[in-house]
Amino acid sequence: MEFLADPIYRAKYNGVMEEIHEVRTATERALDQIADQLAGTLTKIQQMQDAAAHLPDGTRVFRDENSVVRLADGSEVEGYLADTIQWTGLEPSFEDYTQKISERDDLLATQIEVQIYETDVLGAALDKLTDPDDPPTLNELDQILDNSNNAMPDAVRRHMADVSGEIGPRTSLDSSMIPQLGNT
Repeated sequence: MEFLADPIYRAKYNGVMEEIHEVRTATERALDQIADQLAGTLTKIQQMQDAAAHLPDGTRVFRDENSVVRLADGSEVEGYLADTIQWTGLEPSFEDYTQKISERDDLLATQIEVQIYETDVLGAALDKLTDPDDPPTLNELDQILDNSNNAMPDAVRRHMADVSGEIGPRTSLDSSMIPQLGNT
């Protein structure tokens, strides 16, 4: 069967390709945004570490809301060591520091989630869509869209509204990416 000669198949195929293109654009934007946020968070963590108080051996310490002196990992500093610290009052609190560490960890987890989605879901979709030896059936086209939508991370989904409709004719997708299945 010459799939692309069938106008129903061609319309469905083109629609799926466009949708996958939009999802890839949203995915790239999500990754860019995460990278920017991560860079800012890492800078803030470094600034907090630089502003932290120090033990005599140079170990950075923070004071929590109960005035307990803690190492960056949360362990409590013994009283005789805590007594050696000269506080300026400008040091970040332990809670502020751990909040930034948590933000960093969340961003890293989101970045990994989006990268896995990009590779495993979108990569597999494009492989199937551009396979000239085994082109997708109409049902497989539906499955590609379902998989793309169901597995989509929230970080990508937030960018879909910005991407949908703004993308004009595909410039990076040319006819060489469409399987040649027959006369068109």
